Amino acid sequence: MAGDSDGNIFFAFSNELVEWDGSAYHRFSFPDGNLDISVAVVAVRRDHIWLGGAGGVVLFSHGRFQLVHWKDERDPGRVSGLVETEAGELWVNGTSGVIRVPADELKKWLNDSEYAISADRFDVEDGLPGLAEEKWPEPSLVESSSGVLWFAATKGIAWIDPAKLGGTTNRIPPPVFVNNVVAEGKMYSGTNSPLVFASKGNLEFNYTALSFAIPERVLFRYKLEGIDTDWQNAGTRRQAFYTNLPPNKYRFHVIASNNDGVWNEEGAHLDFRIAPAWYQTIWVRGALRARFLCAALGHLSNTPSPVAGAGEEIPRGSRNHAGPGFHCRPQG
Repeated sequence: MAGDSDGNIFFAFSNELVEWDGSAYHRFSFPDGNLDISVAVVAVRRDHIWLGGAGGVVLFSHGRFQLVHWKDERDPGRVSGLVETEAGELWVNGTSGVIRVPADELKKWLNDSEYAISADRFDVEDGLPGLAEEKWPEPSLVESSSGVLWFAATKGIAWIDPAKLGGTTNRIPPPVFVNNVVAEGKMYSGTNSPLVFASKGNLEFNYTALSFAIPERVLFRYKLEGIDTDWQNAGTRRQAFYTNLPPNKYRFHVIASNNDGVWNEEGAHLDFRIAPAWYQTIWVRGALRARFLCAALGHLSNTPSPVAGAGEEIPRGSRNHAGPGFHCRPQG
């Protein structure tokens, strides 16, 4: 339940949002009869009615319900607190931490509801006394008359003044490096590109990124061009594994973001080639094809012609002649 500056009160139920304007109730049914986020908290700012719960965050505005999409799949966790500030930022308290959506990001999403929002996350590494409780209290985030935000967490309460937070974001993308590659138990430097590896194609890539603010929050994505069609989200893991790569040329590409979600989109890459085994080489395949062709033609030359008379013997010389330009020894 939450109210707006005009005295209207909003209630969220399992299948509808209800507005009481002081004289009558107005009901707004969720899409398909169920919003599917298990609404736990309601917050209002002008014509924005925000709903939060186990399934994320939904905005109701101008008669429409819209689910917020997040670039980081860990956001926002189970939501128990919501505030849209006067400056146009959206703050969320959830089980993944405190989420701050900058005003410019929120505007992009308001113009395109399919846009995936990039947000800042704060947790115990930033000084929070734990994370939001799984159940109570609700709401776990409130705004004071002076604009200060208060958060309830598992081990206490915390506050922050959003107006004084500007300028603290780390805007420096982290430099990224491919340290080394391990193939068949042997380590190769990631700076010696291009590399050539044996035909088994079992590789381990080790990479890193330098960010000294909160290195535990550096995130990675990688892609093996020639195999992967999309980026693989590695989270904080600094290794990638590939097995049974066929002979070909490849490029391993890795990118990273710093503690505030600023990505180094160029990243680092390593070019390499998987060499074919002896039986995968062109000359061996050609020799095998030629042997098969000779065997097939030799078999045909030993088959009596259907136009030959009954009991007529085919001259022996024709049995050893496979055709123009081919001279093969019959099998057997």
